[in-house]
Amino acid sequence: MNPLIANLDTALASGYPEYHAALGPGSPDEDIDELERVFGLPLPPLYRDFLAWRGPSPDGAPVEAGSLIYNQDLMTAREVIDTVTMMRELRAADPSWITSAWWGEHYLPILDNHAGDNICIDMSGEALLKETRWDEHTRTRLDVEKWTSLPGQIMDFTHDAEFREIYAPDFASWIEAITSTFTAKPFDTYEETCSGTRYIGFDEDAEDHIEAALGTCSPGFPRRLEQQFGTD
Repeated sequence: MNPLIANLDTALASGYPEYHAALGPGSPDEDIDELERVFGLPLPPLYRDFLAWRGPSPDGAPVEAGSLIYNQDLMTAREVIDTVTMMRELRAADPSWITSAWWGEHYLPILDNHAGDNICIDMSGEALLKETRWDEHTRTRLDVEKWTSLPGQIMDFTHDAEFREIYAPDFASWIEAITSTFTAKPFDTYEETCSGTRYIGFDEDAEDHIEAALGTCSPGFPRRLEQQFGTD
């Protein structure tokens, strides 16, 4: 196991033991190998270890772990395969998805909110994004400059919004940031019960602490940007 993943595991097990215990097992090697075949590029070793580490709580578990961060859950390799396959089919059916890189050919999902949104690794730096600012005089958003995408940058994909958040320049920096947050334990968990199943999640202010940690680990991040289109 990569030391970064081992540190993440230790941080969760020590600081949030009930949440850690509720996580599901990681993906088997054969599923990760199948994902690599479907994806068409070698998977980063750190990403392979992340998938093999832990996954979402199994169906029917008496205690389920909520979202890891940003209302997004861990994924199995099989779930990543399903997401990549579906999004590539949508991309192939709509040329505008290709010209705007609405979903890049080599976006590699990390987390999923089960509503069409993901946190991804932009493996090839495909995202076409721009920095904008709100102008009070015209009451519109004005372009400031185009963003130079970084291969391996960590970004969100929101299916029904034009804004994209670039969380970190690479996967290792992203892992380090969330690990440092869980190590510091600046927030608590909450519990709720629905239909006899206990859910354990993190308090709402967790996102603020993670945003701060991302900026500490990678100055200048996160960056809130906007999707470019063919007319930009």
